[in-house]
Amino acid sequence: MLPSKPRGVLLFVEDPGAANFVAGLPDVLRRRGLSPHLVTAGVATGYLQQRHVKVDCLPPQCDLEALVSRFAPRLIVVGTAENPDSYGLRLVAIAAARHIPSIGVIDSSTHLDFRFRGHTANPLEFCPNTVIVPDALCRTGFVKLGLPEDRIVVAGHPHWDYVRATHRAIQQGDRGELRRRIFNLPSPTLPVILFAAEVSGGMSPGQFQLSGDYSLRGTGTSRGRTEIVIEEFLRAAAPRRRELHLVLRLHPKHGPQALSAYAGEFDGISRAEPALEAVYAADAVVGMTSMMLVEATLMGRPTLAIVPRAREAEWLPTIAAGVTPCASTRGALETQLSRLLRPPWPAPQNELERLFPSGALERAAAHCAALLAR
Repeated sequence: MLPSKPRGVLLFVEDPGAANFVAGLPDVLRRRGLSPHLVTAGVATGYLQQRHVKVDCLPPQCDLEALVSRFAPRLIVVGTAENPDSYGLRLVAIAAARHIPSIGVIDSSTHLDFRFRGHTANPLEFCPNTVIVPDALCRTGFVKLGLPEDRIVVAGHPHWDYVRATHRAIQQGDRGELRRRIFNLPSPTLPVILFAAEVSGGMSPGQFQLSGDYSLRGTGTSRGRTEIVIEEFLRAAAPRRRELHLVLRLHPKHGPQALSAYAGEFDGISRAEPALEAVYAADAVVGMTSMMLVEATLMGRPTLAIVPRAREAEWLPTIAAGVTPCASTRGALETQLSRLLRPPWPAPQNELERLFPSGALERAAAHCAALLAR
């Protein structure tokens, strides 16, 4: 049975993005004298366990009312998920009914109108008392949805500090050995391009399927956003195929056989290896609007975003800032891919610090502590 804590904080996450936000939060909260307990469901469980974060995995059909009664938290913190039936939304509702303060943590500014709606038409139906967001763009998005500014805290994203710290640690090792172990290269000097795949679905499923405004269409037989972009990437890389080692990196939500139709067209598939090790070992990272492109940028790797609609460029902060080149037509893709491994790169550190400020974890923890103190 979970113990009742006078300064208890119950945290819940389900999806990888939210897991990235809260992974280090329990330790910081403990240092502030709080008593956090992190519970998980879905992909977040294995994702956090791989990072050696202690979690309690909730069973299917979990009695959340009983869970809250046993733990008796003073504060409930939830991440968002693509699942409209997420335990996180139900925990927010329970918190409201019991007059327990609640916080929602947001990992990016995309699809904000689907974060707290569940199955309703109201984008703020299950919105917690406060949302902690990574940047001003995200704050503006919530304000447009009708959320008062005094309920929004801009803290940055704790994951960026984790990426920086991991990068410093990895650099102490032998990169050549890491490349051999992860990619099984036939030649140690062969350039590796890591393609960061995504799932062709999400909080707004129609956004991830072929539509009339797609400027990229792949081979013409696929309808999924990821599949179309993979086909366009392979087509653009074909003239230099023998000069490159192409690796498909599956998303945490992908099963082992996901995208198997393309396995023979890549030189390797990456899934089980720690993502940041794969990024560090690669020479460049290509994708759509995956957070792996931001991770690669912070680790000094050149990046390229390929999106089937030009307006998707606003989904990733490094694209919007001009740090990650973006292609949404075949001509632009061919041009950008030919430039990918040429200097100058990486992005200036002062620009990266502006986009991804350090210290987000402490700011998020400070807000939790301040809310409890009130």
